[in-house]
Amino acid sequence: MSDLSVTVDGVGPLRFPVSDDQTGRLRELGRQARFGRGEATLTDLTVRDTWEIPKDW
Repeated sequence: MSDLSVTVDGVGPLRFPVSDDQTGRLRELGRQARFGRGEATLTDLTVRDTWEIPKDW
């Protein structure tokens, strides 16, 4: 893990294991992950039950 470096705007550099404080701030940035089906972008927990932090944050 010494070669891994992750920094999130508004949270700062992550240290592993991630602290409770940083976990809470990451959770606030996240949203349910969406997926594409044809022309539509959908949120359906039976298809994708995970979270994402949008790259535009």
